[in-house]
Amino acid sequence: DAMYHVTVLDTPDNRQRPVLFMRLGELDLSKLKKVGVTVKVVMRRHVRELERMQKAVEASPVREAGHLFVQDVSNCSLRKGLLAWPLWMEVARVGQAYYPELLGCLCALAGHQGPIAHWVVNRMRVHVDPVTAQKIHVHMGAPNAGLNPFGLSSDLLQ
Repeated sequence: DAMYHVTVLDTPDNRQRPVLFMRLGELDLSKLKKVGVTVKVVMRRHVRELERMQKAVEASPVREAGHLFVQDVSNCSLRKGLLAWPLWMEVARVGQAYYPELLGCLCALAGHQGPIAHWVVNRMRVHVDPVTAQKIHVHMGAPNAGLNPFGLSSDLLQ
């Protein structure tokens, strides 16, 4: 659980969209695999949060705007990112196949890992439809600055 942190936040962004926050910097699939945690197990947890998000979007005053998906990848090394590639592909596949209407915007907080994050995002864009691909953005620089345009507190990053 500490390695894979994903949650629906209690407060919306400044456009009143529900927010799904995922901290991926600590995610180390090779360590998880050693204790029997597979991509399939991680995806079950992710889908539970997507189900919560779907309910939050349905209850939102701006349902048509979908949700904001914030991925903090600022502490993710190239090695961890590449080892997590099967997970990234499964997150994209499941979101595209079963929850396409939910995504309003995906913001990857890249920090100093900007070039790696851009590479991953560009590879993922090939696997989603063009409308979804346009909703995916990478914020380089201080991760807390990436939260400011959405009216979110940097406390998320603690």
